[in-house]
Amino acid sequence: MKRMLIAVVSVGVLLGVTSLLSGCGAAAGTPASGKTAAPTAPAVQADNRVVAEAKVAPVQSARLSLPAGGIVAELPVKEGQTVNAGQTLVKLDAARQAAAVAQAEAQLQRA
Repeated sequence: MKRMLIAVVSVGVLLGVTSLLSGCGAAAGTPASGKTAAPTAPAVQADNRVVAEAKVAPVQSARLSLPAGGIVAELPVKEGQTVNAGQTLVKLDAARQAAAVAQAEAQLQRA
């Protein structure tokens, strides 16, 4: 893909330089309007690099949700790591859930 892009850019530059040097139909070596020819740029050695702007978009993504809210206690996986279906991704702090269970049991015994 890089070679194709370099080839296309090279052909475009070559065509542009050729049309500039031809003087839009004037005889070779004579300026098109009778004025002196513009100076040419010095030759530059190419370094086989292509610089371009791009936006990276994931091929695949997923939305995650938990059945209950809470404070994250542990993240057993790292960002970018490959995971399998059913693998634990987040461990929550159980203190809130334990307090909720104790409160529900207390209300049950009062009833």
